[in-house]
Amino acid sequence: MLSELKRKVLRMDEELETLAWLISVIDSYRVGMGVDMEGLRDRTRKLRESLRMENWSQVYSDMKAITDLPYSSEPRMKLYINIFAFMRYLVKQAFLIVAVILLVAFMSARMPFISPHQLPYILYAIIAVAWCVVAIRAFVKDRMKLFYSSHQKEYRKSEERLQKVAQDLILKMGSLLTEKGESPKKYKFSVYQRDYNGIEILKSPGVLRDFYVIAVKKR
Repeated sequence: MLSELKRKVLRMDEELETLAWLISVIDSYRVGMGVDMEGLRDRTRKLRESLRMENWSQVYSDMKAITDLPYSSEPRMKLYINIFAFMRYLVKQAFLIVAVILLVAFMSARMPFISPHQLPYILYAIIAVAWCVVAIRAFVKDRMKLFYSSHQKEYRKSEERLQKVAQDLILKMGSLLTEKGESPKKYKFSVYQRDYNGIEILKSPGVLRDFYVIAVKKR
């Protein structure tokens, strides 16, 4: 729902926005950070045939092989993966959380059971919960990255095939940007890997960001 709202507000082309999202998700699976396989399948169906990834069954198998690796190698990683998926969901609801905070602030004057003195404590509690979510997510994410970096040889072939799929979608997106006359930076997105042709790196990993923000170049 939020993606549709964002697309309408920013007047983004649905096909280009979908391609950007797909590339970002496929890239996240390359490093074991993908958690939305069914969402990827649904978004792929919305694209015209010429823009879809080739051999979807192989893509699905490669993503599943990478996702299932911790279960067979280190069963305790299943807990980290489940926590990561839940925290990722909470982070995606940040927009809704901010809206609730603003609504509480606006309605506080009309709510006799919430005094002006209580409102700061409510806001502090919300901020504390948000900080805990970010901290736990960062910890779990580091554990997952450490696991996948130490088991890279076990999923290298699957990772290489996913790189080729993402690269193919990047080339298709570059051509579509030219076809529709859209600005590449309007459809910027995040990736963990930068071994792609036809991209421009807008932001590099930093203290609070462990991914690249990129835009696809026109073709």
